[in-house]
This record gives sequence, structure tokens and C-alpha cells, in this order.
Amino acid sequence: MLAPLALWLRQENPTAGLVTQEQLEHWLTEYYHGEEWDLPRGEARQRGRAFLESVQRYSNLLLERGERQYGFLHLTLEEMLAAKGIAQRLDDHLLGLPGTGGRENVHGPLSAHLRARRDRDPKAEVPLV
Repeated sequence: MLAPLALWLRQENPTAGLVTQEQLEHWLTEYYHGEEWDLPRGEARQRGRAFLESVQRYSNLLLERGERQYGFLHLTLEEMLAAKGIAQRLDDHLLGLPGTGGRENVHGPLSAHLRARRDRDPKAEVPLV
């Protein structure tokens, strides 16, 4: 959950790495309402708020940095998680996993090479970083 969140945050505000509480709660609601969790919107909103409270209380990885402005504890952590989010998207895209319907397609020479390798031998393990 933190990896796709960090990736979204980097895409939403690449210079400051901050989003409003409203934006964050909306993203969390959509995440829990989406294909992977498929919770009803009200329950998804509650789950998102509970997640935000939990991560603040127990880990401090995601902090309120100004009034109702949220960001990760450190830029390096956010970038590492965002990179993991990219890798997860690539995995999902290449493996055709459910829950990737609304995500952007991943293109490029590496993904084309890995797709071709998978298509030649569906049982082949495709190493992804």
C-alpha cells in the first residue's frame, strides 16, 4: 500500500512531495474501493482514514507537514517506495494480474523484452527489479 501511495504522491506533487489531507483521503478511499479491495465506498473511506491514523500513530512514515499537508518522513524513503510502486506496476502489467484496469500502461524496451520472453515461454520466471 505504501509503494503505490508514494508513487501517486510523487506524480501528484513531484517538487514538494506534499498533498492535502483531502487529496490523501480521496486517494486512500479510491485505493480501498478499487479492484484489489473492492470495498463499498463508505467502508473504503473508513478504512483509508483508519490507515492514515495508524501509519501516523505507529510508524511516522507519513507525517502532517504543515496544516493538513501530508508527506513521507524523508524524501529518500518516498523515492524508494515510489520505485517499488513502479516495479509493482510493471509486474502487474507484464503478468496481466487483476487490478490493473485503471493503471497506466508501462512501455519501453525493458517491458517489451520481458513481455516477449514471457510470451515465448509462459512458465519462464521473468526477473523484475
